[in-house]
Amino acid sequence: MLKVMICSTIVGALSFGPIKASEVSSSEKVAEWEGGYLTAEDIALYSQVVRYPYADPVATVQKGSDEAERKDAASFVEQISRERAWEQAMATRAREFCPELETTAAQAARPVLVECVVATWREKITSQFTEPTREQIIEAGFRHQKSFQRDELRDVQYIFRSTTGTKTQADVEQVRREIEYVYRQLMENRVRFDDAAKLYSEAPSSSRGGRVGIISRDVPYNRKFVDFVFSLPEDVISSPTLLHNGFYIVRVRRIYPEVRVTTSVIEQDEVLQRQIVSLMKEDFLKKQTEELLQRKGLGTSATAEQLAMAILDEISTPAACEKKEKFLRERILARTCFLDSNLERFRPTEDEARAYYTTYSKAMRRGGYLKYTRFFLPYGTQRYPTRKSALDALQRYREFVLAAPTQKSKLESEAAQMGVEIYQTNDWVMASDEPKADDELVKITTGSLTSNILTEKGVAFYRLDGRREQPQIPFEDVRGFCMEQARNRKAWEAMTKAIDDFAREQRLKILIELPK
Repeated sequence: MLKVMICSTIVGALSFGPIKASEVSSSEKVAEWEGGYLTAEDIALYSQVVRYPYADPVATVQKGSDEAERKDAASFVEQISRERAWEQAMATRAREFCPELETTAAQAARPVLVECVVATWREKITSQFTEPTREQIIEAGFRHQKSFQRDELRDVQYIFRSTTGTKTQADVEQVRREIEYVYRQLMENRVRFDDAAKLYSEAPSSSRGGRVGIISRDVPYNRKFVDFVFSLPEDVISSPTLLHNGFYIVRVRRIYPEVRVTTSVIEQDEVLQRQIVSLMKEDFLKKQTEELLQRKGLGTSATAEQLAMAILDEISTPAACEKKEKFLRERILARTCFLDSNLERFRPTEDEARAYYTTYSKAMRRGGYLKYTRFFLPYGTQRYPTRKSALDALQRYREFVLAAPTQKSKLESEAAQMGVEIYQTNDWVMASDEPKADDELVKITTGSLTSNILTEKGVAFYRLDGRREQPQIPFEDVRGFCMEQARNRKAWEAMTKAIDDFAREQRLKILIELPK
């Protein structure tokens, strides 16, 4: 069981991505010991295979401008040197004492070789791409014009007050006066557009500050609204305008002009030219890949493994890929054999399992620690069309709760009259549905209320009804888990000590100057 767990952990932490040649250091010796040595290239490859923080630790040490970063990278140079030296020696022993693990290690390391071979081949093919002529770029631009062309787009937000339910002209005028009040607030910079939309708009977008996002003329909205939006200048707040179903105040946050691919546009836009050339390279690579797969009798849906095998039929295995695969294979082989060969040493005692339980006692708890009541009032309804109206009503109810906190029947009766929804927890919970409420619930005392909280669908406040210390989970209920964690800790500590001991015994030395 330990072997499977450790092997899975080692493989799961790996990065199978390609290595760029520019990231790999030279063949300068960086570390040596009685049984071998490592170059800067070895350090970089190993760091990338195991996914350490630096793609090229040696280069960072030698060329980095940040002193703290150079020191941090230096610690990884030393760590990688110790690990690689020990793994190399341990892998040799493993082939003698744990031969059955060779296949497991090879299978686990295979994806690294496959990814590296494919990436190397892609770079090789791409390097064969010749710089296109002006005429070729223009031709490719028209061939890929759908990738670059677009209609005019507009980033829009608006405030809306409906006239759909009005019966008389006087009712319409009342709505006009209400939205003109909002407009004056905006013009006098007394309220931000986003906040005004949240408080006064009756559109579903009010919860997003009135924002509907970036739209084109083809958006499936009412045509009168769309035509009005596309008639406005950029970043100007329109005056209240009556359209098909009510009054609108619209702001076009940004206009994205239409883009059309023409010969003159391509010739004058260097960024567009680079984008076109990039697509031409992808076309070239795709064609070469399809031809390779066709020669090998494979379809375009071939797997990465099949593509790598087809590539290796035509080129020799890249040295860097072989090294990457070897590093990983020996890492898995060495560590898994070491752990499997010392199972008895890692078997935890009852005291060690209990020590783990005590150390992590805060995590060994069950159930929640809060009970609360939520008072919620939706908006966007006929009674409370805006957030502002709902917020004002909830504030009045909140004052009623403060005045009669223990009179449950009165609270429920008043809530029913005002349309306030009440939800009370029966069991202990870990948190509420609102992060903002949680921030307050952990600080207030039992019986206290949170502030009013704006949500996407309404407004709410919470009352803390109870708080408790979460009950401890008995040790016997988690004994197996604690034994496993204690065993893993002993295993990693023993492996770390073995690596450090090996480095000392083999007189491992770092040959480059490290920051002090």
